[in-house]
Amino acid sequence: MKKLMLVSAVIFAAACGLSESKFNDEFGEKFCEMLEECSEGDMECEDGDADEGDVEDHGCDYNADAAKDCLDGEWGCSEATEFFPSFPEPPAACGRVLTNCPDASSDSHDSHDSDDSDDSEED
Repeated sequence: MKKLMLVSAVIFAAACGLSESKFNDEFGEKFCEMLEECSEGDMECEDGDADEGDVEDHGCDYNADAAKDCLDGEWGCSEATEFFPSFPEPPAACGRVLTNCPDASSDSHDSHDSDDSDDSEED
């Protein structure tokens, strides 16, 4: 019985974490809120803009703890310039939400290298 309660508690705790889908929604909302705040109302998201960043099957590992820290952390605004308004700057934790992502350039580079080696053997 104790084992069943322990397993149930672990499953419940895991289920309470911030899902990737929920993070995408909340990040989009937070980014849009900050965009309007940073630009002092000059820029704002339109309906559906917050959903444009959703990517499925990216092949990365999702870190729910970093996602929570990202959303709960202190967001800032970049310095406005003559040509660009101030823009949202998310906390550093946002950069740790997705990890171990496949490097798309390495795939094309590897195939290019193998093509080069085939060409050099023919000479």
